[in-house]
Amino acid sequence: MGLNALAGTGAVRAAVKGGLDAEAAHAALELFRSKPALGFSDCLMLQLARKAGHLPLGTFDRRLAKVVGTEKL
Repeated sequence: MGLNALAGTGAVRAAVKGGLDAEAAHAALELFRSKPALGFSDCLMLQLARKAGHLPLGTFDRRLAKVVGTEKL
């Protein structure tokens, strides 16, 4: 497991402890692990938007815009 994946795991624990949805946090970690060039926070925003039914998520980020469920602004 690389350094980015370890940081993501700590971020998931912090997010869940802070009251965020555990399912969304774990889905964000899986996306982050599969696409480490994305930031974990971007992955988390996308998964929270997906869970809330607020897709597509608009983004200026070229890398994030390539992920299903997003739209480049």
